[in-house]
Amino acid sequence: MLAIQSRSFNTYYYMTDSNTIHPPEYIGNKVAGVLADNRIDHVCLSGRDNAFVSGTNMLPSFPYLLYLRRASFVREEWNTFFSNNRANVDGGWRGALYTNLAQIEPKTSYQFFCRGVMGKWDGEYLDSSQSMTWCLMWSASLGGAGENVFRYLERRAWERFRERRLEKNRERRRDKSGRTGT
Repeated sequence: MLAIQSRSFNTYYYMTDSNTIHPPEYIGNKVAGVLADNRIDHVCLSGRDNAFVSGTNMLPSFPYLLYLRRASFVREEWNTFFSNNRANVDGGWRGALYTNLAQIEPKTSYQFFCRGVMGKWDGEYLDSSQSMTWCLMWSASLGGAGENVFRYLERRAWERFRERRLEKNRERRRDKSGRTGT
């Protein structure tokens, strides 16, 4: 189900510069907005601002978004609308944008949630669907606090697998040596 959703979103809804489905003049919007009555309108309930329309598609920030919103798309969207301090919008949209940024720049995202703006944190930066704990965990787990947690867990799983295999080999050798000595 997620594979179908990812493919359809990345074909029809999230628009990279290489998109051939939508008219070229519309691709610059990066996301469709509202799809209804056989038309597309670059708008959402909050308004027409790019932070609103794109931000709506960044929430909620759950792990499946890493699969739906590909890093290449996130980078292109960020560079188009939000780089160079253009993500410094008012209200909870800023938190949504910086949570999304964790996918491509986890350290920048993590620093934002740790320090806020100019060393001052304002709870207004969070959308009502977000918590500070979740945003910090999200950006930290993607590498904001150092190592990517998912890569760390994968590495630890392989280390444990190797340790178990070595232990089993030692046990076999002990069993063999015990049998040959009797």
